[in-house]
Amino acid sequence: MERPGSITGSITEATGGPLLVYLAGMCHYELISTGRGFHFITVPPGDYRLRLARLSDSGRGAVISIMHDRTITVKPDEAVQVGEINTP
Repeated sequence: MERPGSITGSITEATGGPLLVYLAGMCHYELISTGRGFHFITVPPGDYRLRLARLSDSGRGAVISIMHDRTITVKPDEAVQVGEINTP
């Protein structure tokens, strides 16, 4: 079995507020504040969609707005640094 890797990075956003950063299709996610970092451990090797979303309430229920979406490749036993993600 291949050894898992990890993904780390940070979020910078002008308007502030809680954001959801996650790997689409996986159980890796974090609810973070602007200026904070994220760290996903035990990520199996493969290609993933790293997404950043804002959660808001429309009055009729929760709304998820995708603000960032990119593909990340994790190799066995690799620590992937995505750096700083700037949002609009």
